[in-house]
Amino acid sequence: MSPLLDEAISHLGTHDRDALVLRYFQNKSLSEVGAAMGLEERTAQKRVTRALEKLRKVFAKQGVTLSGAVIAGAVSANSVQAAPAGLAMTIKVASLAAAVTGTSSLFQFMTMSKLKLGFNAMLVAGVTIAFVIQHQAQVKLRADNESLRQQITQLQADNQKFSDQLAAAGKSKLLSDAEFLELLRLRGEVGRLRYQQNNLSKITESNTNRLPDMQVIQIHAKARFISLPTEDLQALGVQWMSEAQGVKSGLLAEQQFKTIMEALQGASDAETISEPEVLTSNGGQTEMRTTQSVPVDGTNTDVGASLDMTPYFSTNSLTFNLDLGAKLTQLTGDPSRPDMQTIQATNQVTLSIGQTFVFAEPLPSGGWLPDATNIPAGPRSLLVFVTPTVIDAAGNRVNFPPPNQ
Repeated sequence: MSPLLDEAISHLGTHDRDALVLRYFQNKSLSEVGAAMGLEERTAQKRVTRALEKLRKVFAKQGVTLSGAVIAGAVSANSVQAAPAGLAMTIKVASLAAAVTGTSSLFQFMTMSKLKLGFNAMLVAGVTIAFVIQHQAQVKLRADNESLRQQITQLQADNQKFSDQLAAAGKSKLLSDAEFLELLRLRGEVGRLRYQQNNLSKITESNTNRLPDMQVIQIHAKARFISLPTEDLQALGVQWMSEAQGVKSGLLAEQQFKTIMEALQGASDAETISEPEVLTSNGGQTEMRTTQSVPVDGTNTDVGASLDMTPYFSTNSLTFNLDLGAKLTQLTGDPSRPDMQTIQATNQVTLSIGQTFVFAEPLPSGGWLPDATNIPAGPRSLLVFVTPTVIDAAGNRVNFPPPNQ
């Protein structure tokens, strides 16, 4: 690594070089690095990780294969004590000069012969560094795991409180919008922490060297809100499962979903209310909304459909876990002085790649949306279809091998 290090450092931008110097040669914490560079701690961590990844790629092009963990561990373990005593002060002065003039670069000091001695000393880490890194990673993972357990316990208590309120409300009374959204948030947070805890346990039990290979998973989700006569539900061919308060749900294979969509698009009595879609990260709570503001009793009210969703994708089982909360607000009564009615439903479901989840809920009679030309007659149901997909950085669908391969 020594003869290639100067070339590798020269490929880094000013901010990446500054981040490495502050983190590993001045032994600053991530919060201190962020403060020195005017960044949040999380952003500073990403900056350091990105710089190490760029170094790794430069080494790889030269035929030297090193993991990001080995590079970081070698620098952290050897850079400070191996460098001359005046090096830290030199780097500190350089950092202050760059902040004042706006034109100086810490890289000018990194090319000095004293700093080269610090980098060359990294080569003595050897196999011992790998064991030290692995031990430190395992200790940190255990601490993180315990912290997550404590957060889950508190969130479960909060979640139970809101769930009790929902159960006490009964069929005739709904939670307020604020309470309902808070309940969804708590459920999503509990699910996210459980997901993180499970992954931390799996990493600790297997091999901490796999940590640098983990990637952020992007999930694209599309929802479809469709109004349909209730008597037509059975004709769709869905294997419905009955749930609370008249809600039905089912899972659709990819081809089955396409067939149902084609049939609904050609049906004169089926009305597509909205088709929102969203891109989010794995475990990130998001909301898909298609609403418009309408004055009701002198107050502007959002009327239309929305879907609160927190998706999780497991690369081990190749399944999605979705926490869903659907809501439809319609107008009712005299069009000149309308009132409004709201239905909402929550659900938690596990589905495989390519599958679509659908649930149906009865619509109250007399409801309509601002763009509707007439009020439908007869009992109707609201169908909500949700289709999640894993995509890559370019926006293309990721095709995973079967779980047994």
